[in-house]
Amino acid sequence: MATSPPRPPDPSQHYAAQVLLAHSLGQMVQKLFGLLDPLHLHSSLGRYTDAALPVVQQFARASRGLASAAYTTERQAAGVSGAFRPPLVDLPDRAQVEASIRWATNDLWSTDGGGLTTLDDVLKAKTALPEALVKPVVDTGRAQMIESVRLDRDATAWAREVEPGACWFCAMLASRGAVYRSQESGNFRTHDHCRCQAVPVFGKYEPTAQVREWQGLWADSTHDVNGSKGKQQAFQEAFEGRTIKRRGETAGHASKEPARKRGFEDMTLDEIDTQLRVVTGLPASDWRTTYLAKLNARRAELS
Repeated sequence: MATSPPRPPDPSQHYAAQVLLAHSLGQMVQKLFGLLDPLHLHSSLGRYTDAALPVVQQFARASRGLASAAYTTERQAAGVSGAFRPPLVDLPDRAQVEASIRWATNDLWSTDGGGLTTLDDVLKAKTALPEALVKPVVDTGRAQMIESVRLDRDATAWAREVEPGACWFCAMLASRGAVYRSQESGNFRTHDHCRCQAVPVFGKYEPTAQVREWQGLWADSTHDVNGSKGKQQAFQEAFEGRTIKRRGETAGHASKEPARKRGFEDMTLDEIDTQLRVVTGLPASDWRTTYLAKLNARRAELS
């Protein structure tokens, strides 16, 4: 077992490497966006998936390798003797990648009043796609670390390592310390753009100063609150320094009707010109051609 004090899970080179990996993948995914055509989603989705799948798997393989190497480094630094090599976790398959793409392009499958997907929906999908495909890559590294802890009898547990400026949700989970032993017990929960990582713990867990602060905040803010959801909300309010509106509370009598999507007939001349500049810079597609024609027709009406 360990012959030297275990190191606390402070920010590490592994964390920085995983973040850099995610950033690089995001840039590559953006370049593939032109393969999607909102007017031919069923056919172009397969084309986009064909191109994205090997890229996602390549980066997932790198994420898995980084996690495996980092685990070995942490194990050696803790003074644990003996060789340990856990089996590698599976890479994201085609079904997972396609599901991520469909989630990111969800708004493209609906049309506005004019029967054509709006520019806002296209730009939203272009922004959402990188993050949607980064998640299965980063999750692969997390799963590799957690599986290593699960199979290593010399590991105590794993703890959550958070990114600088972490949100209340990640801080709350990190404040629980090294209580996780498996994927099931911890179920590494994330949110959009989450870059938190799992770090192995060998021997006694020593929380960082930041984690100790969050542990104190949790104790102070939840000591007289009942129920899991109530405690989480109390912690969020204390963490963010504000009161969170509770479900069922409303201000005034605001309408609950969903906002209607604005069509071409609602656009001003300035809005038309702005969209013309943006759409002209997008990759060529049937949607781009049709959308430009409608914008130009509406501009002629207003001129």
